[in-house]
Amino acid sequence: GAGMNYGAPNYGGYTPQPVSSTPAPYIGPTSSTALLSYGFLEGFYQYTDFDNSNLDPAHGLGISLGAQLFGPLFLRGGFNWASSKGGPAIADGFDFSAVSLGVGGHIPITQRFHVLCEVGGSYTKLDAKRSSLSFSDGALYVRPGLRFAATNNLELQGTLLFSSADDYDQMAFGVGAFWNM
Repeated sequence: GAGMNYGAPNYGGYTPQPVSSTPAPYIGPTSSTALLSYGFLEGFYQYTDFDNSNLDPAHGLGISLGAQLFGPLFLRGGFNWASSKGGPAIADGFDFSAVSLGVGGHIPITQRFHVLCEVGGSYTKLDAKRSSLSFSDGALYVRPGLRFAATNNLELQGTLLFSSADDYDQMAFGVGAFWNM
């Protein structure tokens, strides 16, 4: 046994190579793809301007929760509420609320630009002081849109909403700017 040192790093003709002190490049989601994730919680201000000029605009708040399912699919649920002074058509004002649940898919054109489409259902309720003006209605909707990560923290978004119901049809254009926190 003299001359054989099994604890030394050089035995059996093998010499270990030094480990590089430069870290390997990170391969995984960048902050821009994380920004365009489909798992989110958002709160928002809502301004609604009605086609009927006899109705005053409504101002309100909403919350939305999204969850990435698998692949390009996602699930989204939301609640929003708005209130209006009414205008000539509804002098005493009204409150407008809606809940929705939908499923969608997205196609990443680039890491920073996605095309998406969501389909689902919603339940809408309008409460006015005069009960003859109040209603509730279920609807189906389709919402195509675009998402763009302008920077690693800023997302710009545009959507169209097409909704069909018995008493209340709508076509709405939505724009948004989101800051990644």
